[in-house]
Amino acid sequence: MSGADSDITDGRGQALGAVARNSADLPIEAFIDREVVSWHPPYARRVAALRAAMEPEARARWESTVAEKIRANPGARDELAPAPWRNALRVIGVVAAAATPAGILAGLGLGRGSTVLDPATGAVVIAAAGIIAVGALGGSLVRPARMGVPSRFAAGALWIATVGTLGSVVALPLRRSQWADDTFAWWCAALAAGVLALALALTVAVSRRRTAAGNRFTDRDADHLRRGVLQSVLDETEGAIVDAWGRVDAATRASIERERDTALDSVLERDPRAIDAAWMRAVPPGIRGLPHAVDEIHSSMHLGAAQLADREAGGRYGHFVTMARREH
Repeated sequence: MSGADSDITDGRGQALGAVARNSADLPIEAFIDREVVSWHPPYARRVAALRAAMEPEARARWESTVAEKIRANPGARDELAPAPWRNALRVIGVVAAAATPAGILAGLGLGRGSTVLDPATGAVVIAAAGIIAVGALGGSLVRPARMGVPSRFAAGALWIATVGTLGSVVALPLRRSQWADDTFAWWCAALAAGVLALALALTVAVSRRRTAAGNRFTDRDADHLRRGVLQSVLDETEGAIVDAWGRVDAATRASIERERDTALDSVLERDPRAIDAAWMRAVPPGIRGLPHAVDEIHSSMHLGAAQLADREAGGRYGHFVTMARREH
Protein backbone atom coordinates (compact mmCIF):
# COMPACT_ATOMS: atom_id res chain seq x y z
CA MET A 1 0.00 0.00 0.00
CA SER A 2 1.11 3.54 -0.68
CA GLY A 3 3.16 5.43 1.84
CA ALA A 4 1.70 8.79 0.78
CA ASP A 5 -0.35 9.03 3.95
CA SER A 6 2.43 7.92 6.25
CA ASP A 7 2.34 11.11 8.33
CA ILE A 8 -0.67 10.60 10.56
CA THR A 9 -1.32 14.02 12.07
CA ASP A 10 -0.34 14.43 15.70
CA GLY A 11 -3.32 14.96 17.97
CA ARG A 12 -5.63 12.39 16.42
CA GLY A 13 -4.95 9.93 19.19
CA GLN A 14 -5.59 12.44 21.97
CA ALA A 15 -8.87 13.50 20.34
CA LEU A 16 -9.95 9.89 19.94
CA GLY A 17 -9.11 9.01 23.53
CA ALA A 18 -11.24 11.91 24.76
CA VAL A 19 -14.41 10.55 23.14
CA ALA A 20 -13.83 6.76 23.25
CA ARG A 21 -16.32 5.02 25.53
CA ASN A 22 -18.43 1.89 25.71
CA SER A 23 -21.92 2.54 24.39
CA ALA A 24 -25.08 0.47 24.48
CA ASP A 25 -24.43 -0.83 20.97
CA LEU A 26 -20.67 -0.67 20.53
CA PRO A 27 -17.84 -1.88 22.82
CA ILE A 28 -15.01 0.59 23.29
CA GLU A 29 -12.44 -1.60 21.52
CA ALA A 30 -14.63 -1.73 18.40
CA PHE A 31 -15.07 2.04 18.50
CA ILE A 32 -11.34 2.70 18.80
CA ASP A 33 -10.56 0.06 16.18
CA ARG A 34 -12.94 1.62 13.66
CA GLU A 35 -11.54 5.12 14.14
CA VAL A 36 -7.90 4.05 13.99
CA VAL A 37 -8.44 2.08 10.79
CA SER A 38 -10.08 5.12 9.17
CA TRP A 39 -6.85 7.13 9.50
CA HIS A 40 -5.33 5.36 6.50
CA PRO A 41 -7.97 5.14 3.70
CA PRO A 42 -6.30 2.45 1.55
CA TYR A 43 -6.05 0.15 4.56
CA ALA A 44 -9.55 1.11 5.68
CA ARG A 45 -10.95 0.09 2.29
CA ARG A 46 -9.22 -3.30 2.51
CA VAL A 47 -10.51 -3.91 6.04
CA ALA A 48 -14.02 -2.86 4.99
CA ALA A 49 -13.92 -5.29 2.05
CA LEU A 50 -12.82 -8.13 4.31
CA ARG A 51 -15.56 -7.35 6.83
CA ALA A 52 -18.19 -7.12 4.09
CA ALA A 53 -17.19 -10.57 2.84
CA MET A 54 -17.69 -12.16 6.26
CA GLU A 55 -21.48 -12.54 6.25
CA PRO A 56 -21.86 -14.08 2.76
CA GLU A 57 -18.95 -16.39 3.50
CA ALA A 58 -20.48 -17.42 6.85
CA ARG A 59 -23.86 -18.10 5.24
CA ALA A 60 -22.34 -20.09 2.38
CA ARG A 61 -20.22 -22.10 4.79
CA TRP A 62 -23.23 -22.69 7.04
CA GLU A 63 -25.35 -23.95 4.14
CA SER A 64 -22.58 -26.30 3.09
CA THR A 65 -22.15 -27.56 6.66
CA VAL A 66 -25.90 -28.08 7.06
CA ALA A 67 -26.14 -30.03 3.80
CA GLU A 68 -23.27 -32.27 4.91
CA LYS A 69 -24.82 -32.88 8.33
CA ILE A 70 -28.22 -33.72 6.84
CA ARG A 71 -26.63 -36.19 4.42
CA ALA A 72 -24.95 -37.88 7.36
CA ASN A 73 -28.02 -37.66 9.64
CA PRO A 74 -31.33 -37.07 7.79
CA GLY A 75 -33.17 -36.88 11.12
CA ALA A 76 -31.45 -33.56 11.85
CA ARG A 77 -33.23 -31.75 9.00
CA ASP A 78 -36.02 -30.22 11.08
CA GLU A 79 -33.59 -28.87 13.66
CA LEU A 80 -30.99 -27.61 11.23
CA ALA A 81 -32.94 -26.48 8.18
CA PRO A 82 -36.71 -26.81 8.56
CA ALA A 83 -38.75 -26.08 5.47
CA PRO A 84 -39.95 -22.43 5.51
CA TRP A 85 -43.58 -23.51 5.25
CA ARG A 86 -43.21 -25.67 8.36
CA ASN A 87 -41.79 -22.78 10.37
CA ALA A 88 -44.51 -20.45 9.05
CA LEU A 89 -47.22 -22.86 10.23
CA ARG A 90 -45.54 -23.19 13.62
CA VAL A 91 -45.41 -19.45 14.09
CA ILE A 92 -49.12 -19.24 13.27
CA GLY A 93 -49.75 -22.07 15.71
CA VAL A 94 -47.81 -20.38 18.51
CA VAL A 95 -49.59 -17.07 17.95
CA ALA A 96 -52.97 -18.82 18.07
CA ALA A 97 -51.97 -20.87 21.10
CA ALA A 98 -50.98 -17.68 22.91
CA ALA A 99 -54.67 -16.67 22.90
CA THR A 100 -55.89 -19.85 24.60
CA PRO A 101 -55.06 -18.80 28.19
CA ALA A 102 -57.85 -16.22 27.78
CA GLY A 103 -60.22 -19.05 28.62
CA ILE A 104 -58.43 -19.63 31.93
CA LEU A 105 -58.83 -15.98 32.84
CA ALA A 106 -62.48 -16.06 31.83
CA GLY A 107 -63.13 -19.20 33.87
CA LEU A 108 -61.47 -17.74 36.95
CA GLY A 109 -63.01 -14.32 36.47
CA LEU A 110 -59.63 -12.62 36.51
CA GLY A 111 -59.13 -9.12 35.16
CA ARG A 112 -59.90 -5.55 36.05
CA GLY A 113 -63.36 -4.13 35.77
CA SER A 114 -64.59 -4.23 32.19
CA THR A 115 -61.55 -6.26 31.11
CA VAL A 116 -62.94 -9.41 32.76
CA LEU A 117 -63.81 -11.77 29.90
CA ASP A 118 -67.17 -13.48 30.19
CA PRO A 119 -67.13 -17.30 29.84
CA ALA A 120 -69.33 -17.31 26.72
CA THR A 121 -66.87 -15.15 24.84
CA GLY A 122 -63.92 -17.04 26.34
CA ALA A 123 -65.27 -20.33 25.01
CA VAL A 124 -65.45 -18.92 21.47
CA VAL A 125 -61.93 -17.51 21.73
CA ILE A 126 -60.28 -20.69 22.98
CA ALA A 127 -62.19 -22.92 20.57
CA ALA A 128 -61.19 -20.82 17.57
CA ALA A 129 -57.62 -20.35 18.79
CA GLY A 130 -57.25 -24.01 19.71
CA ILE A 131 -58.52 -25.20 16.33
CA ILE A 132 -56.21 -22.83 14.47
CA ALA A 133 -53.25 -23.79 16.64
CA VAL A 134 -53.79 -27.53 16.27
CA GLY A 135 -54.46 -27.23 12.54
CA ALA A 136 -51.33 -25.18 11.91
CA LEU A 137 -49.05 -27.19 14.19
CA GLY A 138 -50.40 -30.51 13.00
CA GLY A 139 -50.00 -29.39 9.39
CA SER A 140 -46.36 -28.59 10.05
CA LEU A 141 -45.74 -32.26 10.91
CA VAL A 142 -46.97 -33.80 7.65
CA ARG A 143 -44.52 -35.89 5.62
CA PRO A 144 -42.53 -36.96 8.70
CA ALA A 145 -40.10 -39.01 6.64
CA ARG A 146 -39.01 -35.84 4.87
CA MET A 147 -39.09 -33.74 8.05
CA GLY A 148 -36.95 -35.96 10.24
CA VAL A 149 -37.13 -35.78 14.03
CA PRO A 150 -39.47 -32.90 15.03
CA SER A 151 -37.55 -29.92 16.31
CA ARG A 152 -37.68 -28.54 19.83
CA PHE A 153 -39.63 -25.57 18.48
CA ALA A 154 -42.34 -27.87 17.13
CA ALA A 155 -42.54 -29.80 20.40
CA GLY A 156 -42.66 -26.65 22.53
CA ALA A 157 -45.37 -25.05 20.40
CA LEU A 158 -47.59 -28.11 20.77
CA TRP A 159 -47.26 -28.09 24.56
CA ILE A 160 -48.17 -24.39 24.65
CA ALA A 161 -51.33 -25.14 22.69
CA THR A 162 -52.13 -28.16 24.86
CA VAL A 163 -51.73 -26.42 28.21
CA GLY A 164 -53.56 -23.30 27.14
CA THR A 165 -56.50 -25.09 25.56
CA LEU A 166 -57.03 -27.82 28.15
CA GLY A 167 -56.45 -25.36 30.99
CA SER A 168 -59.21 -23.20 29.58
CA VAL A 169 -61.48 -26.22 29.16
CA VAL A 170 -61.07 -26.99 32.85
CA ALA A 171 -61.49 -23.38 33.99
CA LEU A 172 -64.56 -22.35 31.98
CA PRO A 173 -67.10 -24.57 33.80
CA LEU A 174 -66.27 -22.73 37.03
CA ARG A 175 -68.60 -19.98 35.78
CA ARG A 176 -71.12 -22.16 34.00
CA SER A 177 -74.01 -20.02 35.22
CA GLN A 178 -72.87 -17.35 32.75
CA TRP A 179 -72.73 -19.61 29.72
CA ALA A 180 -74.79 -18.74 26.65
CA ASP A 181 -76.92 -21.22 24.73
CA ASP A 182 -74.11 -22.13 22.33
CA THR A 183 -71.26 -22.05 24.85
CA PHE A 184 -71.36 -25.82 25.41
CA ALA A 185 -70.81 -26.45 21.71
CA TRP A 186 -67.81 -24.12 21.71
CA TRP A 187 -66.51 -25.75 24.88
CA CYS A 188 -66.73 -29.17 23.20
CA ALA A 189 -64.83 -27.84 20.20
CA ALA A 190 -62.15 -26.49 22.52
CA LEU A 191 -61.99 -29.84 24.33
CA ALA A 192 -61.54 -31.68 21.04
CA ALA A 193 -58.77 -29.26 19.99
CA GLY A 194 -57.05 -29.68 23.36
CA VAL A 195 -57.18 -33.47 23.24
CA LEU A 196 -55.84 -33.46 19.69
CA ALA A 197 -53.05 -31.06 20.69
CA LEU A 198 -52.17 -33.35 23.60
CA ALA A 199 -52.10 -36.38 21.31
CA LEU A 200 -49.80 -34.59 18.86
CA ALA A 201 -47.56 -33.31 21.67
CA LEU A 202 -47.20 -36.81 23.11
CA THR A 203 -46.51 -38.28 19.67
CA VAL A 204 -43.77 -35.73 19.03
CA ALA A 205 -42.32 -36.28 22.51
CA VAL A 206 -42.19 -40.03 21.98
CA SER A 207 -40.65 -39.57 18.54
CA ARG A 208 -37.93 -37.35 19.95
CA ARG A 209 -37.29 -39.67 22.90
CA ARG A 210 -37.08 -42.80 20.77
CA THR A 211 -34.31 -41.33 18.70
CA ALA A 212 -31.02 -42.63 19.99
CA ALA A 213 -29.13 -39.99 21.90
CA GLY A 214 -26.16 -40.39 19.58
CA ASN A 215 -28.27 -39.75 16.48
CA ARG A 216 -30.52 -36.94 17.66
CA PHE A 217 -29.35 -33.52 16.61
CA THR A 218 -30.60 -30.95 19.11
CA ASP A 219 -31.01 -27.20 18.89
CA ARG A 220 -27.94 -26.93 21.14
CA ASP A 221 -25.96 -28.93 18.60
CA ALA A 222 -27.14 -26.58 15.86
CA ASP A 223 -26.16 -23.53 17.89
CA HIS A 224 -22.71 -24.97 18.59
CA LEU A 225 -22.22 -25.80 14.92
CA ARG A 226 -23.29 -22.30 13.86
CA ARG A 227 -20.87 -20.67 16.29
CA GLY A 228 -18.10 -22.92 15.00
CA VAL A 229 -18.74 -21.75 11.44
CA LEU A 230 -18.68 -18.12 12.53
CA GLN A 231 -15.50 -18.64 14.53
CA SER A 232 -13.75 -20.10 11.48
CA VAL A 233 -14.75 -17.08 9.39
CA LEU A 234 -13.56 -14.76 12.16
CA ASP A 235 -10.18 -16.52 12.39
CA GLU A 236 -9.63 -16.36 8.63
CA THR A 237 -10.58 -12.69 8.46
CA GLU A 238 -8.17 -11.89 11.26
CA GLY A 239 -5.41 -13.61 9.29
CA ALA A 240 -6.27 -11.62 6.16
CA ILE A 241 -6.17 -8.35 8.12
CA VAL A 242 -2.75 -9.23 9.53
CA ASP A 243 -1.54 -9.77 5.94
CA ALA A 244 -3.07 -6.47 4.82
CA TRP A 245 -1.44 -4.62 7.71
CA GLY A 246 1.92 -6.08 6.76
CA ARG A 247 1.58 -4.48 3.31
CA VAL A 248 1.19 -0.99 4.78
CA ASP A 249 4.54 0.79 4.71
CA ALA A 250 6.47 0.85 7.96
CA ALA A 251 6.34 4.63 8.42
CA THR A 252 2.55 4.67 8.18
CA ARG A 253 2.23 1.75 10.56
CA ALA A 254 4.45 3.50 13.07
CA SER A 255 2.43 6.73 12.85
CA ILE A 256 -0.88 4.92 13.29
CA GLU A 257 0.39 2.86 16.20
CA ARG A 258 1.81 5.96 17.87
CA GLU A 259 -1.51 7.78 17.75
CA ARG A 260 -3.45 4.66 18.73
CA ASP A 261 -1.24 4.28 21.80
CA THR A 262 -1.87 7.91 22.67
CA ALA A 263 -5.61 7.28 22.46
CA LEU A 264 -5.33 4.25 24.71
CA ASP A 265 -3.24 6.14 27.25
CA SER A 266 -5.84 8.90 27.27
CA VAL A 267 -8.63 6.39 27.94
CA LEU A 268 -6.65 4.78 30.76
CA GLU A 269 -6.00 8.14 32.40
CA ARG A 270 -9.74 8.69 32.55
CA ASP A 271 -10.64 5.15 33.60
CA PRO A 272 -7.91 2.54 34.21
CA ARG A 273 -10.47 -0.27 33.95
CA ALA A 274 -12.03 0.88 30.67
CA ILE A 275 -9.81 -1.17 28.38
CA ASP A 276 -6.79 -3.48 28.31
CA ALA A 277 -4.23 -1.45 26.39
CA ALA A 278 -1.76 -4.33 26.03
CA TRP A 279 -4.52 -6.47 24.52
CA MET A 280 -5.34 -3.74 21.98
CA ARG A 281 -1.69 -3.24 21.04
CA ALA A 282 -1.07 -6.96 20.53
CA VAL A 283 -2.77 -7.05 17.12
CA PRO A 284 -3.02 -4.75 14.08
CA PRO A 285 -5.85 -2.19 13.87
CA GLY A 286 -8.99 -3.68 12.39
CA ILE A 287 -8.98 -6.92 14.38
CA ARG A 288 -10.46 -5.94 17.75
CA GLY A 289 -13.65 -4.75 16.08
CA LEU A 290 -14.27 -8.04 14.28
CA PRO A 291 -15.95 -9.92 17.18
CA HIS A 292 -18.63 -7.23 17.35
CA ALA A 293 -19.21 -7.63 13.61
CA VAL A 294 -19.49 -11.40 14.01
CA ASP A 295 -22.04 -10.98 16.81
CA GLU A 296 -24.15 -8.92 14.41
CA ILE A 297 -23.84 -11.62 11.74
CA HIS A 298 -24.83 -14.24 14.33
CA SER A 299 -28.00 -12.28 15.12
CA SER A 300 -28.89 -11.95 11.44
CA MET A 301 -28.42 -15.69 10.89
CA HIS A 302 -30.43 -16.82 13.94
CA LEU A 303 -31.59 -14.17 16.40
CA GLY A 304 -32.82 -16.60 19.05
CA ALA A 305 -29.62 -18.63 19.07
CA ALA A 306 -27.51 -15.47 19.19
CA GLN A 307 -29.47 -14.09 22.14
CA LEU A 308 -29.12 -17.40 24.00
CA ALA A 309 -25.37 -17.50 23.35
CA ASP A 310 -25.05 -13.89 24.52
CA ARG A 311 -26.88 -14.65 27.78
CA GLU A 312 -24.77 -17.73 28.42
CA ALA A 313 -21.56 -15.84 27.73
CA GLY A 314 -22.62 -13.36 30.38
CA GLY A 315 -20.90 -10.27 29.03
CA ARG A 316 -22.32 -6.85 28.41
CA TYR A 317 -22.16 -7.39 24.67
CA GLY A 318 -22.43 -10.47 22.45
CA HIS A 319 -20.93 -13.94 22.67
CA PHE A 320 -17.95 -13.26 20.40
CA VAL A 321 -17.07 -9.94 22.05
CA THR A 322 -17.22 -11.60 25.46
CA MET A 323 -15.07 -14.53 24.34
CA ALA A 324 -12.51 -12.17 22.78
CA ARG A 325 -12.28 -10.17 26.00
CA ARG A 326 -11.76 -13.34 28.01
CA GLU A 327 -8.95 -14.65 25.81
CA HIS A 328 -6.45 -12.38 27.51
